[in-house]
Amino acid sequence: LAASILPVCSAASTCEAGVGSCPAANAGYANFQVSKCATESATTPYAVGIGAKGAAPFNLTNKNCTTLAEVRQYLVHIYYISDNNGDGQPIPTLRRLEFNGTAYADSPLVEGIEALNIEYGIDNDGDGAPDAYTANPSTYTYAGCATCTAPINWSNVVSARVSLLARNIETSPNYTDTKTYSLGLDSTGAAVTVTPGGAFRRHAYSGLVRVVNSAERRETP
Repeated sequence: LAASILPVCSAASTCEAGVGSCPAANAGYANFQVSKCATESATTPYAVGIGAKGAAPFNLTNKNCTTLAEVRQYLVHIYYISDNNGDGQPIPTLRRLEFNGTAYADSPLVEGIEALNIEYGIDNDGDGAPDAYTANPSTYTYAGCATCTAPINWSNVVSARVSLLARNIETSPNYTDTKTYSLGLDSTGAAVTVTPGGAFRRHAYSGLVRVVNSAERRETP
């Protein structure tokens, strides 16, 4: 089983650096700042700042346009499937790379995950509900769309449809898996199917996850 890199997941921490029990911003770590000042929002593209502490200015302000806005650590996770469970055993495992400011820390998460496919729900009309699903928002487009660029498409993602294939860690005597498993669609719209075979029992799962922060802002009563 070859390792396959999955899309990068990135988000700002819910913890404000240096506030309460939250740790202070560390030099070299990627951080994120959002302006709440109307003047800055009118002159600064997107009115956000992303960069390494100690290198980026982080000079955006709160609503009063004077007090500096809070800074949050920018979290970057890469999920991938490996044929190593972390103990040197050849067991397919979902793993995570987490950026710690200077390098990536690699951690095994779940053994027995053989395949994972994610389709992203894109909201084209601004009502908070997905109008189409694609495995690659960077290249998504539809007839007559003049704004289907990678940044805009990703900002319009309001849900994710997750399909995964899990198998037993040990083989089952006198059993052969002859099933073909369906795991959604790929970036071209073609069905993703796998027929792994062997003596492992497997189960395919699918589920829908809502991207709450993006979807709720677009909802209409």
